[in-house]
Amino acid sequence: MNFEKNVMVKKYNDGVIEEVEDVILREFLLDININSKPIVKLLCIEKDLQELVTGYLITENIVRPEDIQNVDIRIDGNICNVELKDIDNTPSHVTTESGDYKNVPYNFTNRDEKVTPIDWDEETLLKISNYNLSGSQLFKETGNVHSVVLAKGEEIICQCDDIGRYNAFDKSVGTAVLKGEKLSDLIAFTSGRIPSSIVQKCINSGISVIVSRSAPTDISLELASKYNLSVIGFCKQSRLNIYRDFRKKD
Repeated sequence: MNFEKNVMVKKYNDGVIEEVEDVILREFLLDININSKPIVKLLCIEKDLQELVTGYLITENIVRPEDIQNVDIRIDGNICNVELKDIDNTPSHVTTESGDYKNVPYNFTNRDEKVTPIDWDEETLLKISNYNLSGSQLFKETGNVHSVVLAKGEEIICQCDDIGRYNAFDKSVGTAVLKGEKLSDLIAFTSGRIPSSIVQKCINSGISVIVSRSAPTDISLELASKYNLSVIGFCKQSRLNIYRDFRKKD
């Protein structure tokens, strides 16, 4: 695959050194232009780029999921040209922790709407989180990716990988939308932490539950409380912490 590379490494194991072939990832820099205006560079792997850009546009609140059919995404080499059709929301700056800032003062307004709570239970969250943390095939080959799963109840909609957790999240959102899934029905499981930027991506997408193997920050919980986002941390093996609980009540 063009996003993988074989290299020779010396492995040390219990006093023995052996030279073997190993697999590493190739870094890929994707330039995104929106309506002919350069917006951001994303450092990623050259895999599922259409899904990555689709998700990026949604999680950064440039377009709504329901408007994605009015977006033309064309990727040529490392250049992605995005044309927004009948959408008056071309950003001048975009807030992102996924790419290359190039000393630009990013400042873009996020979605200011509460998410709609859905029902969930602890055992299902543990089951899917443990599946995600067991590692994707790409993680097993390289040990060098974050993984994000989107699930509807016990059904896994997608599992997406990238060298950055933000890209992995965006790819999962883009994959689900291109499959015709309604994001507000889904739960997000991430192998990374829960900083406020991931929480904001959930809010911008309309996803109402975020689950992680790690912990949220104080700002993450402030945002979650304001927008009705359920936040679950340290979800692995047979235990989890419920930091914010906004599940739908019958």
